Amino acid sequence: LSITYVEFNPRLEHSVSHVEFNPRLVNSVSHVEFNPRLVNSVSHVEFNPRLVNSVSHVEFNPRLENS
Repeated sequence: LSITYVEFNPRLEHSVSHVEFNPRLVNSVSHVEFNPRLVNSVSHVEFNPRLVNSVSHVEFNPRLENS
């Protein structure tokens, strides 16, 4: 249960190229949402295997491009 909620907009293309979660993590991310206006918003997201509940909310600014 490393991820409880992940939502990607169907209109996005290549919004995330790499997302890796450690199997030892529990509830590392409770919510990840990407803005539908963003394209290629994330190139790499990796969480530390030693972290637990490391991220409660991850949201990207709609004004950013190729952030």
